[in-house]
Amino acid sequence: MSLMTDPQTTPEPQIIIGEEAIRKRPHMYIGGRASDGDGIINLICSLLQDCIEACQSSQLFFSVKVTQDNLFCLIIEGHENMNVFLELFQMDFHATTPDKYIPKVLTVIADQLQVISGQQIILSKGESMPALYESSSHEPVLERVVIQFHIDPTILPIAEIDYQILSEKLCQQAILSKGLQILLTDTRQKYVNQNYYHFPQGIAYLYERVLKLIPGKVEIEIHYEGKIQDTYYQIILVYRTDWDPSPYFLHFYNDRDNSDGSQVKEAIEDALVAVCKRYVKKNKLSNHKVQKKKLDNGLILICNMQNHISSLAEYSKQLESRLIYQQVHSIMYPLISSYFIANPEKTQDFLYRFDQTSITHKLFSK
Repeated sequence: MSLMTDPQTTPEPQIIIGEEAIRKRPHMYIGGRASDGDGIINLICSLLQDCIEACQSSQLFFSVKVTQDNLFCLIIEGHENMNVFLELFQMDFHATTPDKYIPKVLTVIADQLQVISGQQIILSKGESMPALYESSSHEPVLERVVIQFHIDPTILPIAEIDYQILSEKLCQQAILSKGLQILLTDTRQKYVNQNYYHFPQGIAYLYERVLKLIPGKVEIEIHYEGKIQDTYYQIILVYRTDWDPSPYFLHFYNDRDNSDGSQVKEAIEDALVAVCKRYVKKNKLSNHKVQKKKLDNGLILICNMQNHISSLAEYSKQLESRLIYQQVHSIMYPLISSYFIANPEKTQDFLYRFDQTSITHKLFSK
């Protein structure tokens, strides 16, 4: 019996592109699983991040309202012009960039959708929806965008989204975007759930939480906040005392956790090594041998990068060209050097880890 297939009867593979691909495989674009509402949570958070990047500002008030039957209402208010963000909803799918397609995806997977700018309806799809929003009670703003939608259950038959998970995701975005204010309201239950997030101190909030959770007394503490070219940096470098306190490292790029393999950590460690070697040589500390592997003990390093101009592709190019490494190194080297000069006693205590004659020398050799 022949197992050969007649090429004339074999159907050619069907290529699905554009909006049809979104309808067939929505989770490829918004993430999550078909059995839960994580994809919608990702979609809501991505819409917010797209607006921040399009406006090149996080000075926004963002309201999210979840009602019965998975009806959603997002309100974005701010002083920035939001036309660039609104254009994303009307772009051809093939013209969108790989990290700016979420607004277009929403226009496909929603069976009811309204996008309103001020008093003008920018986009309307499906049956008219009841107004889930009220007139603004905040100070007069230049821009106000309302996005109301209901997801088509034939495309994305989702369970109810988890309020706690959505709340945690939005809380993280508020921490990483200092000017951002977020109000989350859920009216699906008998009693209304509501949370408000605003962290003007940024990632310093995470640092304050970390200090309460991990052992050790802070000995060295260096903070930086500023902008180089188009990239905003907030960096907190801390060393603690204690018996072998394990390192703690967090790094975010926009709303993405980038704590693995970060050029930021590498640049800061190299700056530390360079400053330590210079200090050891200048003060003729012959018993000290500076090694990078001894820097982890007692380290707390929390970093936040915000670049609202670069796409993910551009960010990858910056990694390849070592631009981020160079920028962070240029920031931290003079800061660490100045700190060592201004705090000689703390510097001597820190350099003790490199003293080969100390009884705890092996403790820092792990």
